[in-house]
Amino acid sequence: MYDAFDPEHRAQGTPPVDPTAVRRWLRDILDGVNVLAVHDDRIVGHVSFVPDGTGRHELAVFVHQEYHGAGIGTRLLAAGLGRAREAGVEYVWLSVRADRPRLQRFYGRAGFSTVNAMGMSHRMSRYL
Repeated sequence: MYDAFDPEHRAQGTPPVDPTAVRRWLRDILDGVNVLAVHDDRIVGHVSFVPDGTGRHELAVFVHQEYHGAGIGTRLLAAGLGRAREAGVEYVWLSVRADRPRLQRFYGRAGFSTVNAMGMSHRMSRYL
């Protein structure tokens, strides 16, 4: 999925553009909870909960651009939150660009609240 991921849909440098860097990045995030969305044997979405070393987990959600607007992100996030809860994750946070109010609303509908709205990105979080 990431080899064909549109760089315009990257968030804060992830996923990386270079295929070697993508594989290195994936190895780094596989320590946390990960859930994939698959359509016709093709990975079309990925949610990851990466431990940040403080007992909390950073959330990242990626849906391939060909599948935007199909509800995959919503279902993937819900499944990921459930799986993370089952795995003992208690607190999840993410950063979303300040100029992406649609994404802020998306995460708000999933129970996330803005905890820091300063600068170019907003930090949102929630307890599970």
